[in-house]
Amino acid sequence: MSTKLLFMESFDTYTAHASVVSVSELEDRLDVVLDQTCFYPRGGGQDYDQGVITAGEAVFQVSEVRLDDEGVVHHYGVFESGAFDAGVEVEAAVDQDRRLLNTRLHSAGHLIDMAVDELGYDWVPGKGAHYPHMSNVEYTPVSQKTVERPSSQKRPGAHFSDIDVSSDTSLSEKMHSKHTSGKLGSSKVSSETGGGSWNADDKDTIIADINRLISAYVEAGGTNEIRFMPPEEMGSICRHVPDNLPTNKPARVVVYRGDFGVPCGGTHVKDLSQVGGVTVDRIKKKNGNIRVSYSLNDA
Repeated sequence: MSTKLLFMESFDTYTAHASVVSVSELEDRLDVVLDQTCFYPRGGGQDYDQGVITAGEAVFQVSEVRLDDEGVVHHYGVFESGAFDAGVEVEAAVDQDRRLLNTRLHSAGHLIDMAVDELGYDWVPGKGAHYPHMSNVEYTPVSQKTVERPSSQKRPGAHFSDIDVSSDTSLSEKMHSKHTSGKLGSSKVSSETGGGSWNADDKDTIIADINRLISAYVEAGGTNEIRFMPPEEMGSICRHVPDNLPTNKPARVVVYRGDFGVPCGGTHVKDLSQVGGVTVDRIKKKNGNIRVSYSLNDA
């Protein structure tokens, strides 16, 4: 039986009451399986939660969490005191500081997605790494991967087509009037810079505009929303829906700022302001893809 993933149902699930399904002894640690869990298992470029599972005097220290192909979450660790067996009711609690850091890093990657889309780059999101020591998102230029959209469907979260970039007014200034009351800057981006291709000579301009947009998103804030839906319906709110969505967890979309859908099973901030300061510091091509590297300003 699969584990109920409580962290997918809300933005701030840090504790849970659960029943122990099994306790298995491994070579150098134990594997605890619960009927439901608040612990996030490593996946999608986001690191796993750590924390404790307790029952009376028994304290199990969770050092690693994984999700198997059948949807069962495995909590790996050791007992610091006492012990419990299958059938026992327990309390689970994640390390909130670690969770929040991982959540902010993960959500920052999606703010980059929003900015890339806003700037008109038809880059298809791929894999990401959202770790304190290494954070980046990768994109495939549309010239290398065809993106099909219904002709009647406007890209959710994409407003670039509404902006005339042929005049002397800068892209950032025009976005100022559409999306925020804060000044985004005056860097000019030509229409040739957007689309499915990119010019390495423009990377400093691209980085600057992405950073200005992210700062504006965070400053303005905006509530995110969780929606469970079949993959075939995700195209109504998501710009890109991967063909290889995981089948060992519920199909879910997190809608950023009310108009930018992300098919994702990770943890996300409830409001964009919670991400805090983010800096994109490098863009480079790697194996034909575009890698955007970033970090949190306070991490």
